[in-house]
Amino acid sequence: MKFWMKRLWGLSFVLAAATSVQAEWREARSPHFQVYGSTSEKSLRDFTVKLERFDAVLRLLTGTSAPSSPIPLRVYLVGDMFQVQELMGSPRDNVAGFYEASPYGPVAVALRNSSDLAGVIQNQILYHEYAHHLMLQYGMAAYPSWYLEGFAEFVGFTRFRDDGQVEVGLPANSRGYDLSHNWATARDLLIKPQINEAALYAEGWLLVHYLYNTPARRGQLERYLNALNSGAGHEEAAKQFGDLNVLNRELHAYYTRNRFPIIQFSPAGLPSPAIEVRTLTPAEAASLQSEVLLRQYLTKERVERLASDLERIGRQYPDDPHVIRLTAAAELDAGEDRIVLAEPRVDKLLAIQPEDPHALLLKGRVLLARLAKAKSHDAAAWAAARAWIVRASRPTADDPLILYYYYASFLQEGVTPTPAAQKALAFTLLPQDSHLRLAVVRDLARRADYDDAIFVLKPLAYSWHDSTEEIRKLLAELQERAKDQPASKAAPTAS
Repeated sequence: MKFWMKRLWGLSFVLAAATSVQAEWREARSPHFQVYGSTSEKSLRDFTVKLERFDAVLRLLTGTSAPSSPIPLRVYLVGDMFQVQELMGSPRDNVAGFYEASPYGPVAVALRNSSDLAGVIQNQILYHEYAHHLMLQYGMAAYPSWYLEGFAEFVGFTRFRDDGQVEVGLPANSRGYDLSHNWATARDLLIKPQINEAALYAEGWLLVHYLYNTPARRGQLERYLNALNSGAGHEEAAKQFGDLNVLNRELHAYYTRNRFPIIQFSPAGLPSPAIEVRTLTPAEAASLQSEVLLRQYLTKERVERLASDLERIGRQYPDDPHVIRLTAAAELDAGEDRIVLAEPRVDKLLAIQPEDPHALLLKGRVLLARLAKAKSHDAAAWAAARAWIVRASRPTADDPLILYYYYASFLQEGVTPTPAAQKALAFTLLPQDSHLRLAVVRDLARRADYDDAIFVLKPLAYSWHDSTEEIRKLLAELQERAKDQPASKAAPTAS
């Protein structure tokens, strides 16, 4: 097995986009990214080139040769932490950037200039999150929390020099206090399923750095990850590192020595991708904050406010298809009470763009929502509504939103999704979405395919951010069910 080794509702953001003293909002498109920023064309282009080169560095570092995902990461660049919070569906204090994946696609929000944050190098938070993004996309394995965060920290501290050289593995100076004051033993880091966050990030970074740069330890990390993914427990897998007391002493000595080798990449081996830059239309710029929010998982109350915000923008741009599409989607996301508002917008959108895949999808969603509200048992009506989604999928076979709603249409009807719908669940296209991953797990469990369900669930169970008591309970139950096969085919009861 190959392993990856080596949100708010204020109007300030929209108003800033509309005011004449701000630069126009632009979009840069590259093979792996769509980057949005209120900055000059040159700055946005340069930023996007760095992201593409960082992507290339990660692929070289990990030996990833798999084809690229057809779904780009959308990156939104803002000026300060207040604007970061305005773009979070669930705002939190002191957040300088975030990442989220949903069926709408993955999105990241970052500061245009993060170098003024204490102990943080330029774009470190974005690089950290992109490392997670790629690990989940290409490293189909379960990684323990210390390695997930440690590897992301290791590559997050990357510097692009003026001469084109890229340096990976710079000292994580922002983690110095935790390493000095919150040291956890190597045994605790490797064996305890839950450990304090400070040690997880700081010592995770240090252990990855140490293992990557210590020839005597070469191969141990891969054998350890292989053992975990072959069914060994944390303690059994940790035996690949030998005496953990010795490992702890060596790790602490590596830290106190305070000399950290870096990995360098020459610009000659990195791509110079084509970057297309365009200026957003006024309607696109006015609705940009709303679009970022729509791409996140929101509470019902929050999505209702979002729909109302988009309705106000729509009164300024009544015939703009982009705004109409966003507004209709938000109204459908808000629930059955807004179907009556969404339907005429969808019909208007279809009149403007009759073959647009998302317009066709929205029509299917309207009809399905009406059937679900009426508690219809008319199979022909459900099939006719679903046909709109099938039609939407024809021009674009890899849109996770369309594939997700095709699968969900069967659940709305109250019937078991067909095998074709199961394959269309888009997990392989968007494994970063934990909600989508859980949907896959439950679908596999309903089909008594427990081994595959366990394989898909383990990354969530090991994740610091996503692991919950419910997920750990579900994993344990699936493992028990797997032991009982083929005698028992009953699906687990955990919800």
